Amino acid sequence: MNKHLAPLLAFWKQRAPRERAILAAGLAVLIFALLYSLIIAPVAKQRKHLEQTLPLLRAEAARFARDVASVKGQVNTASPADMALLVQSAGLPDAAHIASPDSKHASLDGKGLPWANVTQLLADARSQGWTLTRFIVKSPDGGAMVDVNAEWTR
Repeated sequence: MNKHLAPLLAFWKQRAPRERAILAAGLAVLIFALLYSLIIAPVAKQRKHLEQTLPLLRAEAARFARDVASVKGQVNTASPADMALLVQSAGLPDAAHIASPDSKHASLDGKGLPWANVTQLLADARSQGWTLTRFIVKSPDGGAMVDVNAEWTR
């Protein structure tokens, strides 16, 4: 056996079974605290940061692509999935039902949507050339969650 571990083994053997259990539990708590503070907490913090910034980055990428197309003189025609991409980039949940029958019309119908995400969608849609033609919003509980019925045209 390693001569450096011999004093620790001797210390361990001198302890009563109850002391060993307490020391083992303390060591387990210490190891868990170290793992949490060095691995789990930083990863969770970074994941939360990415969840918040990814929709913004997607919207910025869409704006950049539109701007590049306008500089090159290309006509930026919207695909039917264009509004669905804006809804996703605004971070709205799957409860938001988006309909795009063609590249010139889109509608959104959703219940219990976060108001901050709805306003983000409105701003993104406007920056992409969508004009809001109908907007009905209700807050059943008077809080930050709203029911939305909206239509856009290009």
